[in-house]
Amino acid sequence: MLHQVTDAAQGILPRIARVYDVRNFEPGTIRGFHLHRREWKAFHVAVGAAKFAVRREGGGELLTFVLTDRNPRLLVVPPGHYNGWRALEPNTLLFGFSSATIEESLRDDERVDPFHFGDCWKVQGR
Repeated sequence: MLHQVTDAAQGILPRIARVYDVRNFEPGTIRGFHLHRREWKAFHVAVGAAKFAVRREGGGELLTFVLTDRNPRLLVVPPGHYNGWRALEPNTLLFGFSSATIEESLRDDERVDPFHFGDCWKVQGR
């Protein structure tokens, strides 16, 4: 089950072994898709905005979320879900929270093409 929460993630992540930041200085850079079978992840956009796409391994609906610094939220991605994101604004900065060390994460990493599930990265105007 995916959780998009506005309160603290206490009780949702089994543990936080690593916190890291990722900066995309240009909008449109796609990071993903990748999947972890054991690792939990959570994402928070500290500056700018990003569009996330998440899909359970083996099928299911492709879900998208837009996280911004103007409406702070935390997106929690459990194991067994492909996930990726793209910056929507210049200088976007996000924080990632992981249940795995970097070494554990690298051993548990599977990647597919960013367009493996179609072009979910477009942003539609209102």
